Amino acid sequence: MPAPRAPGRTRTQILDAAIALVAERGHAGVTMQGVADAAGVDKALLHYYFTNKAGLLAATVDQLGQRLLTGVEAAVAGLDDPSLVVEIGYGALWDHAVDEPALHAAWLSLYAASITTPELAEAVAAVRARYRAMVATRLDAMLAAGWQTVLSHGATVTMVVATIDGFTLALLDGGRTAELDEAIAAMQRMIAALIVRPAP
Repeated sequence: MPAPRAPGRTRTQILDAAIALVAERGHAGVTMQGVADAAGVDKALLHYYFTNKAGLLAATVDQLGQRLLTGVEAAVAGLDDPSLVVEIGYGALWDHAVDEPALHAAWLSLYAASITTPELAEAVAAVRARYRAMVATRLDAMLAAGWQTVLSHGATVTMVVATIDGFTLALLDGGRTAELDEAIAAMQRMIAALIVRPAP
């Protein structure tokens, strides 16, 4: 008789299958049966854990947020030097995008879909808020350490988030190239230069 599956592991297995299918087909191409087949479980389990496709996709967004942001948050925790925050934070985000492009493809697919799909909007907004809060927390730490921003606080956070989104999309579209690496390095220097020590 086979050993019973751990409920937490089975749920994670389902979400991993959903992420892979979203990355491959987009959210519109994902069905409950398709995810059940990919995860190797009965479709009834998906209804037990998530109720319906909207619930499954919302949980998929949350899982993506955990997997995309947890490592970066840990990498920059406690840093307040702009050059280190930019180097380590951008580096961690970029390494993750290069190492796990399917996760980022799934995230960008669901992010784009949330604009016209109300049942995704709340889950995506929560991940976006966590993403912005991570950047804002590091910026606040730099300001507390005596640095100043050339741009407003909100504009600085928006610039960092938008450039990461754009570079990730460029990576997924055209692969990693020398030109893309050069552009990222230049953007890192530009962002670091926007955080300065006040004149004495």
